[in-house]
Amino acid sequence: PVRVAAEVAAPPARLAVAPDAEHLVRALFDGSLGARQDGTRGLPEVFVVEEGAAYVALIRGEVDGAIVLRPPEPAERKAAAGDGLLPRDPLLQRGLARDTVVLAVHPDTGVGVIGFDDAVGLLTGDRPRWTGLGSDLGVTVLIPPRRDSARALVVADLLGGRAMSGSAQELVDARSIAERVRSTPGAVGVTSLSACQGTRPLSLRTPDGLILEPRTSAQTGEWPLVRTVLVVTQGPPHAQLDALLEFVSTDRGRQVLIAEGMTPAPRGK
Repeated sequence: PVRVAAEVAAPPARLAVAPDAEHLVRALFDGSLGARQDGTRGLPEVFVVEEGAAYVALIRGEVDGAIVLRPPEPAERKAAAGDGLLPRDPLLQRGLARDTVVLAVHPDTGVGVIGFDDAVGLLTGDRPRWTGLGSDLGVTVLIPPRRDSARALVVADLLGGRAMSGSAQELVDARSIAERVRSTPGAVGVTSLSACQGTRPLSLRTPDGLILEPRTSAQTGEWPLVRTVLVVTQGPPHAQLDALLEFVSTDRGRQVLIAEGMTPAPRGK
């Protein structure tokens, strides 16, 4: 009799995931892989690391993909290309969702809307108290780590390159910042809208008087602080990443994104 080799299932994907993307990634995999395994032997392995370490792991071949909130830097693309002796696949990136970066405050602070100049003053330390904004409390500034993409976005697009307050307290991720804000009257934290349950995300007043509310403005594209959750691979993606990317384009996938506080990418993008 002729023996037919049994089909061997592929191993599950190994993923390096940035802290601010972990909750979303696990929710999406629950939805996209809950009913099937896509020819693999189990659910993906998720390693939560900061964004730079995620790129290092990907380039070294230690993981099948990185899920991060910033595109690769030129040095990372160069490292991925190798020394030129052997051809290597390029880094490929696809967007999963858009993450809205906000300034969140304790609900009892009494502040809901601030101008751009006031926001800059709070974060740089030029405005050490909430006086004149609806409270007399002192300001405690809570920020992400130095190389975090949310911090880089705020420094570039809100502070115009100015440094954060020297007395600002660094916390590891958006959820840790939101938790500290919830327990600290007077605090203002740079966090994600998806993480700020129990806090109040501040609306911003433009110089011409327009009020930008984070949730609504993120939907219309007017909110100035938005980063994209990216799936980055070196070469073609693992089958489970293909399933994930396919899932976010479905109505059910978009519902998961919205439930997680993220903004789905426009259809066809």
